[in-house]
Amino acid sequence: MLKRLEVNINKNTLFSKTDKLLVAFSGGIDSVVLADLLNKAGYNIELAHCNFQLRGQEAKDDTAFCENFAKSISAPFHVIYFDTKTYAAEHKLSIQMAARELRYNWFKTLKAEHGFNYILTAHHANDNVETVFVNLIRGTGIKGLQGIPEKQHDIIRPLLFATKEEIKEYVKKNELLFREDSSNQEVKYKRNFIRHQIIPELKKLNPALEETFATSIQFFKQSADIVTEFANQKFKIICKEENNQLFIDINLLLQEAQKETLLFEWLYLKTLKQAKYSN
Repeated sequence: MLKRLEVNINKNTLFSKTDKLLVAFSGGIDSVVLADLLNKAGYNIELAHCNFQLRGQEAKDDTAFCENFAKSISAPFHVIYFDTKTYAAEHKLSIQMAARELRYNWFKTLKAEHGFNYILTAHHANDNVETVFVNLIRGTGIKGLQGIPEKQHDIIRPLLFATKEEIKEYVKKNELLFREDSSNQEVKYKRNFIRHQIIPELKKLNPALEETFATSIQFFKQSADIVTEFANQKFKIICKEENNQLFIDINLLLQEAQKETLLFEWLYLKTLKQAKYSN
């Protein structure tokens, strides 16, 4: 696993040993493996742990475990306590979305304050499969079939090559301790339902499901690039932008056989530009 990680990092030019890396660290099996691998490989890492104050003593025990783990590998440790329920209510968000927003906002703050080059998360191949299914349910178009990007601006997921089974085997072989979040077993959450109910059934049909999805995701990415290029060409003919507003010639659009896809692509691009501008 260590060799494969380093090959993946170097092959895709993810980061270097001179970079200062902030690792999102929950204390769960995935983040423990990522931190252990990076430490053994000699990367310059610091750990960042969020206590969302949602699981009482269990969350306190998670934080204590994370701090002790950081000490065991001599890595600087950052921790923050969030009033997640209040934040979710004030911003009219689900608990999951509120936690995600709080987490990434804090990571960005740490990056700016401490001069980190990248923020690393422990997403793996199984997360990629789950994300594709979640996006299919939401209806995000071909872009949603590309899964989780390995490198997205300053956020990097260097473990996407590894399956959950490989991560479990690494923990067993290296006798690593980790924390288990009890909420991960609750199938009321969409992603957990897919993880525990749908994917196990699909793996009965295809035991190499993660590898198959990894290959398919590469094809989806290439297909998305083709669609984007086509949409950009048509955009120059049918659309124009003035004062941050998008104008579409409806008569020209209606002549296109792929008008629905073109409109989706243009509006998606417009949304991305607005999000970038607002940030």
